[in-house]
Amino acid sequence: VEPSDPVALSERKWRQQNNRIIIIVLAIGMALVGIILSARMVTRELETARMKTDFAANVSHELRSPITQIRLKGEALQLDLVFSDEDRREHYDAIVRESERLSRLVDNVLDFAAIERGAKRYTFRPVDIGETVHSAVDAARFSMELRGMEIELDLSDTLPVVFHDPEAVSQVLHNLISNAAKYGRDGGWIGVTGEMTPEHGVQIAISDRGIGIGPEDHARIFEEYYRSNDPRARRQKGTGIGLTIVRYIMEAHGGTIDVKSAIGQGTTFTLNFPLKPPDAVGT
Repeated sequence: VEPSDPVALSERKWRQQNNRIIIIVLAIGMALVGIILSARMVTRELETARMKTDFAANVSHELRSPITQIRLKGEALQLDLVFSDEDRREHYDAIVRESERLSRLVDNVLDFAAIERGAKRYTFRPVDIGETVHSAVDAARFSMELRGMEIELDLSDTLPVVFHDPEAVSQVLHNLISNAAKYGRDGGWIGVTGEMTPEHGVQIAISDRGIGIGPEDHARIFEEYYRSNDPRARRQKGTGIGLTIVRYIMEAHGGTIDVKSAIGQGTTFTLNFPLKPPDAVGT
């Protein structure tokens, strides 16, 4: 028995060998890709679990601090352990300040839980955005001044009516002002400005002259539970959900938030509100 076409048989054998090699290489490649993806997923899940654990610990710590201060100041007043009207006034101021802080923390945690469940809803209506910003800054001013912070408001007289949820936008401003005070220098400055721009609609900017944000953190600061590894930022207490809530509220309003910062040169968060009514998403 002899092959009728030895060249064709040889080529066929060569193709079969190549096909086997290709199949083996593809199988090995797919296995490697699967291993890499699985490793990344496991790493991501472990990181998320660690962040959630840190979040629970941070929230517990954040709750304990104002509650302890309120109790101590209240007990001092109850037992008449204050020796002057000025001392008594300081105790009352501390109770109010810590109560506001506790209220904001509880609101943030409840809103974040609603956002995760997809149950958070906003009511959009045409309201003067300048009035909303002015009211939020006035509400924060007392607390900031007690901490030795100067807060400066500069709003354009031409700010229009914008469809928004005033309570939600006030929460955004409170979170950003609180961050500016937390990461700003002692006795520092916080600036809030508002203007109309043809490209971005209404822009509200919150600035500080604090420690700043490193470039490696710019892309992640709006992630849930995320906190910078910078030791200076870690020294400040926080839950890691404030900026996540800010981003969600702005997206629900059809707007955006930008950050401009450099280490040691302060930070500016800019809120961009469109002039058109937001879509029904999040309403």
